[in-house]
Amino acid sequence: MFVVENLPNWETVIQLIESDAGQSNNKKFALKIANILGLPYIGSGAHRVVLNYKDRALKIALSKRGIAENYHESGLFFTMPDNEKQYFATCLGVGYGWALFERLVPMSYCVGYREYRKKMNEIRKTIAKLQIDDIASPRNWGIRGGREPVILDYSLY
Repeated sequence: MFVVENLPNWETVIQLIESDAGQSNNKKFALKIANILGLPYIGSGAHRVVLNYKDRALKIALSKRGIAENYHESGLFFTMPDNEKQYFATCLGVGYGWALFERLVPMSYCVGYREYRKKMNEIRKTIAKLQIDDIASPRNWGIRGGREPVILDYSLY
């Protein structure tokens, strides 16, 4: 079982998260956390940074709001019906300040969007009752197995 709390310098990262310093200049703060943990940077958003940990996507909070988003996102995944989980990146675990997900090929307007936009619209209709915001952009989608669009970021619902 993966436990982020065992990573070197994790206590330092927790202190940074709890300081809420990541609320401003979040990209610089995200890179700082990647450096402290010694993990490759994948990307970041307003409240979380995504790092590569053993070919998994490790979402680390940048602030207290990021902590809430990790719990919110993982809570949704673990409580949704199995037939809907296929549309979302699989959550593999969660703890204070972190959530671990399967790592997928990221989608962009140049990679995958044209091929998968019809399927993405079908998925949006299928999961409409969840009222997930912020899934219009391909940056919040990935591609599983080279053939299926999957929602990567679903913390805002």
